[in-house]
Amino acid sequence: MKITLNPDKEIVNVVKEGLKRTGGYCPCVREQSEETKCMCKQFKEQVADPEFEGLCHCMLYYKSKEPLNKWRLCRVFADKTAKSVPKLRKTACFALYPLVF
Repeated sequence: MKITLNPDKEIVNVVKEGLKRTGGYCPCVREQSEETKCMCKQFKEQVADPEFEGLCHCMLYYKSKEPLNKWRLCRVFADKTAKSVPKLRKTACFALYPLVF
């Protein structure tokens, strides 16, 4: 298992700006509590689940179940994000290649 930042630097920058603005609380939810402090309770629970692989709901962190090669990372990232962010479908794979070579 490995936890990494989202390979899309633009998303990482936007989420990090939101975290600064909220004092470290998840910028994706309105409630500010210990459960929404980054790394949020929801993602910590997903990390504890050996079957979970994917992005946190803010898309800042990515948890992989096994070491990823460039093709697997591309496929997993595109599958997990393209549903919620359609424009990533075309660009997700290309954004990942610099990180895995």
